[in-house]
Amino acid sequence: LQIQHAQSIIRSKYGLPGSRIFRLLLIKKRLEEKQVAEMAILPKKEVRILLGKMMTEGYISVQDVPKDANRRPNRMIHLWTVDFTEVSKLLVERFYQAWVNLRDRSSHEDAQIKPTLAKVKQALALSEDEKKNLEIWTKANKRLRLSMLKVMSLIQLFRDYD
Repeated sequence: LQIQHAQSIIRSKYGLPGSRIFRLLLIKKRLEEKQVAEMAILPKKEVRILLGKMMTEGYISVQDVPKDANRRPNRMIHLWTVDFTEVSKLLVERFYQAWVNLRDRSSHEDAQIKPTLAKVKQALALSEDEKKNLEIWTKANKRLRLSMLKVMSLIQLFRDYD
């Protein structure tokens, strides 16, 4: 289930080619760039760009293996790999950040509507604008709370079920 969620995140961020590369590296463990391009049936240039972006974001990593004892950069084999444990940690961090952003937004929205809520609590009459704002806030608050619950379920999935 974790792998499926991770792949859907990769797909939404890098498209189908990125998802294909990620899944391929998960299955095959270590591959050279040329092998990735051939197996994923993608142009080498596109593969190189996607591998670089995914490495920068921390979803994949590269291991340099020397061809000879000199260890010169032009005599290295670059093997791309996915460490799913690290990907899970990365995703949990990003989920926590998303949850904090949602909480902050919810607090901001609550602060803006606080005077209107005080009027409702005291059973005072509301103007049309206040009624409209209260309705908008209610819908937005419901969406924010639901999003927070979804993010928390993803945090639990990736944090608690290794």
